[in-house]
Amino acid sequence: MIDTVSACINNFEVTDSALFETEQRTKDGHTAKDILFKNLPSLRLEVNNLSNELYFRASLPHHLYGASLFEVKEGDLGRTIDILKDKMQRAGIKTTESAISEARVHRIDFCKNLTVDHSCMDYISLLDNFRMPRRDKVNYNLETLTFGQHSKNKQTCMYNKVRQGKTVRDKREREFYLGLPENVFRYELRHLNNKTIKKEVGQPLYLYSIFDSELSREQIVRDFDRIKDVKETQLSLNFSEEVELYKQLISMYGNR
Repeated sequence: MIDTVSACINNFEVTDSALFETEQRTKDGHTAKDILFKNLPSLRLEVNNLSNELYFRASLPHHLYGASLFEVKEGDLGRTIDILKDKMQRAGIKTTESAISEARVHRIDFCKNLTVDHSCMDYISLLDNFRMPRRDKVNYNLETLTFGQHSKNKQTCMYNKVRQGKTVRDKREREFYLGLPENVFRYELRHLNNKTIKKEVGQPLYLYSIFDSELSREQIVRDFDRIKDVKETQLSLNFSEEVELYKQLISMYGNR
């Protein structure tokens, strides 16, 4: 459903600025950047003193379930707000449930986990034969396939989720992945700014409005439908039939 989210809050109060680090920058003799920031596990808080706005970036599954392997559910909104409010308060930020719920989303990562019968590398290497119009493609040793790697607007990333989880910074999360079978194929669609969100979704998003499984499904399926082969032939994906997709691609392109 959703993974990482960046959003902005206007109604807040900094109760203890000593808990934050500062970053200032001047340009042509004027203050161009003046922020307080704090980096917590899977959560960055940033207070813009010039615009009086609080930005936060959070991996929601990490805070809800302890690891980003899990998918956020529609019923998780209330608990998400409680957790974010508590962690902000501990970091020296006072705000309200409604302010967090109505936070304007500036970035959102939609995601889908697919439990597969074959190696994740098999799917990634097959999909590497395709491309997305107007988006560059990067493949890291067949472990991760990314369309739009250098884009500032949108990225599509496919990878072995369990293997990736074993490399995260958080030691407790790394330990969670130990011993798990590497059979979770992750499809991730990242809308990286307001302009892309408005273009792809058709309207602004707020924290309360992203807890919608239909919204996630629609965005991911439409994105995957944009993947084409070198002859501009559309590729069709049924997320519930991974094995059939594998067989279809083998029959079309052989073992390469």
